[in-house]
Amino acid sequence: MISKRLGFTLVELMVVIAVIGILVSIATVSWITVVADTRDRVRETDTKQWQSTFDLYKGKYIVYPAMPTGDGTTPPQARLLCLGEFANGYCVQFTSSSTSAKINDNNSASLLTNIQKVGDLPLNQSEPINNKYVGPFVYIWQSTSGGTITVNAKFLNFFETECPDGFTRETTQPAPNVPFADLLNGVPSSVYVCSIKSSFSYTP
Repeated sequence: MISKRLGFTLVELMVVIAVIGILVSIATVSWITVVADTRDRVRETDTKQWQSTFDLYKGKYIVYPAMPTGDGTTPPQARLLCLGEFANGYCVQFTSSSTSAKINDNNSASLLTNIQKVGDLPLNQSEPINNKYVGPFVYIWQSTSGGTITVNAKFLNFFETECPDGFTRETTQPAPNVPFADLLNGVPSSVYVCSIKSSFSYTP
């Protein structure tokens, strides 16, 4: 007479547990990726809303709002300016081999006051990355050609996964190299610094 075996053997139980563990690991990684991607979509929306606000200003006043590029030096240095007000008072915090800095939202107060002439400022809804990299912000620098001064601007933000469509990952400083180079040196490679491709320039 053949006896019926009840339950699983130890080996079978170990196989089942191992398979469950693998499935849980795959699901966890997928979930983390989905959550990070969702946060990046919010950052994308925040940055584009700021660009649209600048364009709205240009549509009403024919020119873009005046940018506070001067910092008391000759020629004026480039500026990183926060777009909006932030809980900790800054939108960028970084530590590079040459400097450690926080970009304070007070520096952009005059710019934001100007933009409010066309309505309420966009609400930044994105979460900081590693509690340091918040965004969005704008990088502004001046260039001179044939005696004509041009103000250049890039809308930027930090992303966790990749640069969205219509954005470019910044890996080298545009010009001049301060303070953009310090920013890129201070941000870890796991954090993407991305700019909207359709950023603008104008002659003041």
